[in-house]
Amino acid sequence: MSLFGHRDYRHLFGAQLVALFGTGLTTVALGLLAYDLAGSDAGAVLGTALAIKMITYVTVAPLAVAYAATGCRAVSSSSRWTRSARWWCSPCPSSTRSGRSTS
Repeated sequence: MSLFGHRDYRHLFGAQLVALFGTGLTTVALGLLAYDLAGSDAGAVLGTALAIKMITYVTVAPLAVAYAATGCRAVSSSSRWTRSARWWCSPCPSSTRSGRSTS
């Protein structure tokens, strides 16, 4: 329970809970909408919608990681969050993620 003593961790944990709740609620709402729109063919509609969702996750996630690793210099460097994550935003083939030199 000592992790919850850290303010940043509590906020991150709470945000993750809200995000998970929202994702579950969205899936249920999508199922109800598919049934409302297609009736007996709701399975096909829901399957197509969830397949599109998964394909988007699988294709967009690697692109987002690649952008974050190479192209996030447009983010203001004065931000407290940017300063703490500068190791992520400044790609350097000769350094590791911790910012220490590998040579």
